[in-house]
Amino acid sequence: MLTEADRLCWERQGVLHLPGFFPAVELQQWTEELMLWPETPGRWMKYFEEIHGVRELCRVENFLEYHSGWKSVISNPEMGEILESLFGEPGLLFKEKINF
Repeated sequence: MLTEADRLCWERQGVLHLPGFFPAVELQQWTEELMLWPETPGRWMKYFEEIHGVRELCRVENFLEYHSGWKSVISNPEMGEILESLFGEPGLLFKEKINF
């Protein structure tokens, strides 16, 4: 799936841009959904900061178990193949987090 140019970009810059690989509209919608979820102890974790006297959401963690859309992105077999190709071994999810 990866081109030689993709591999060179990864080797030289440590980043890889695959236009259209992720469903951009859905990712934005799913992220907005997470922002609206209530704070629920023992489930997803929402972290806030006070900015100019206003409590602002700064990140959400531990949400894959509760959001099928985001889970489908992370568990996509094609993504696993790409990561394994780039890393030379299977990729493992350490922690899911969205910073705002």
